[in-house]
Amino acid sequence: MRKYSKPTLSGHKVLYNSPRYCVFEISKDFPYNGFEENSSFIIYDGVFDTEIAWCTVNESGEFRGKTPYGPHELDVYGSTIRDLIDNVQKKVEWIIRN
Repeated sequence: MRKYSKPTLSGHKVLYNSPRYCVFEISKDFPYNGFEENSSFIIYDGVFDTEIAWCTVNESGEFRGKTPYGPHELDVYGSTIRDLIDNVQKKVEWIIRN
């Protein structure tokens, strides 16, 4: 059975939690690795044991974010957190293939 890691959180509000993914809020009061300056939540992937996207919610309620691609970042989006995770997962799979 595959083992998944989880982020070390201290008071962060968890928005979504599955065996593989953990989505949690960040802020100046609850920082996380410097991402709080431009993001309001993180998608953490337990397979890779790291953050795979840093995200916000825009004025119309759409989830938007960035996922790393070498020295660059790719845009990700979704209408729900689960939709956003699916979009991030597709981008990560594309990155691995290329």
